[in-house]
Amino acid sequence: MSGFDFSDLSADQRRLLDLGGWTADHPHAETKPGRKDAWGLIERGLLLAVSVRRRDGYGSYSLTEYRVPDTARRAWAQHKETSV
Repeated sequence: MSGFDFSDLSADQRRLLDLGGWTADHPHAETKPGRKDAWGLIERGLLLAVSVRRRDGYGSYSLTEYRVPDTARRAWAQHKETSV
């Protein structure tokens, strides 16, 4: 067993795990996760919130990106294989 809790995940949380997180430059960036979904995964150790600084034509700004740690990513892939 991986030690991670994958029970009762919402569709948005499963999608976030499938994508490996969310970053502003990701192809699916328009679908930023809701705070409730992200924090639910963070509390379980399945997601990290990372504060980043970006720059564009309008200036510099900060935002939070979400990343799935490698151990959680591997455990999620194994969980999906065994729960089919």
